[in-house]
Amino acid sequence: MPDHFQKQYITAREFVDSWDKEIYELTNLDFFIFLMVNHLGNQLDRRFFVKRRKDSPLFLDFDCIGTLCFNLGDSFEYFLEDDFFGHDNMDYMMNLDARNETLENDDEIIHRRIKRLSSFLSQEYIREQNFRVELMQTAVLDTLIQFYYEELGVEIGDEDEEIIALAEFVVDEMIEFIRQEGQSLLQRPGDPAIDNFEGLLDDNEDYHPENEWDNEKEEPFAGETQWSGDNPHFEDISETIDKFLDHRDSESPTAPGCAACDIQLFQKFLSEHIGLSNIFEISDEHFLEFLSVWLVKEFAQEEEPQFTQIYHTMARFVTWLANNYNLDYKRSYLKYYDSVKTEVPRVVRALNTYLAEYDLFEVFSLRGQTDSTQISGFFEIKKVRSRFAKMLDLINLHLYDEIDNVRLNSTILSKLKPGDLLQATLIQKDNRWEVLEIHYIYPLAAKSFVY
Repeated sequence: MPDHFQKQYITAREFVDSWDKEIYELTNLDFFIFLMVNHLGNQLDRRFFVKRRKDSPLFLDFDCIGTLCFNLGDSFEYFLEDDFFGHDNMDYMMNLDARNETLENDDEIIHRRIKRLSSFLSQEYIREQNFRVELMQTAVLDTLIQFYYEELGVEIGDEDEEIIALAEFVVDEMIEFIRQEGQSLLQRPGDPAIDNFEGLLDDNEDYHPENEWDNEKEEPFAGETQWSGDNPHFEDISETIDKFLDHRDSESPTAPGCAACDIQLFQKFLSEHIGLSNIFEISDEHFLEFLSVWLVKEFAQEEEPQFTQIYHTMARFVTWLANNYNLDYKRSYLKYYDSVKTEVPRVVRALNTYLAEYDLFEVFSLRGQTDSTQISGFFEIKKVRSRFAKMLDLINLHLYDEIDNVRLNSTILSKLKPGDLLQATLIQKDNRWEVLEIHYIYPLAAKSFVY
């Protein structure tokens, strides 16, 4: 274990299992909170719950300290996500720009608030005191009062001297820990922390490799030996997927969503598009192509596709393959997932908006006209030149030439960005190129598969 603490009040396994995230979703911020939880536990045990407080109704044993500190870590995360964090409440309610912050990407919001947190902990005394009061009122005191009432049946008012002393101690330790340990992990709070957690999981006595990425214990099937990798053998993908679904049903019979729908979509991709039937011939790039290309085609014109559910089902399947077939694509999948988790939903929304808007009659009348100049293929957006004038700069991925000032008569320019790939037909009008028709829009991650 790291030198940050000697005792583990919450193990890495307990934290991962209880943090309401898959392990591949855990970030540096989550790892920081995990370390802070154990730091608080050690400090409370050694310095606050000393002998003179053993008769106090607030005194806690080892297990209760762990539960309390986990709750405090959970409250700290919500504190960072709080809409009012870092603002004077009245000014904030009057500031429309600040209120619109809630519409932004969650990772961007938290990153900015952590930067604000760093400024509160500078040498400026007033700023730090404001932060201290805010942390006490919104994250610590209520958590302590609720914990003692719900876990121990001790009812305490928020003016009780002992609970105030405990809250002040916790706030002091949180701030000190942020100062000492936040410099590295909180610089890039949204970066994946799977390596940090896996390193700790490897050291835990209660850690089982089959539990990575999933809270469920997954064992090889009865009578089945794990493939050693020396002599690849054949197993039909449909048979493998049936086994996976049988296992999922036995472990989580009431799990929400449709894992069968998700994984059978992957099976369809492998059999119909790739022409693959042997599970041992699968490669990591098949996962990327499925996530970045096949899902776009499948969900064009479908209302509200459940991308997150599919990503999670695929992550469980990848973990299950590693545990039962020694086919380990976990790290590749994590990398691919990180590149598509927001990009694929965005381009699908843009595509569906375009398909709902464009003039099909005009496209039919112009498509294939012999007296017009048209080109079809894949085009990468080099630059969104003007959203007002609806102009793009494109790169023809077949000929590698640049086509500037291409008009796209659609509202979707606000949803597009450089690097997006258009499968489209362009038409030349009055010595200027226009987008006649967009067939699909793909994220940059799909580039090696689409042309």
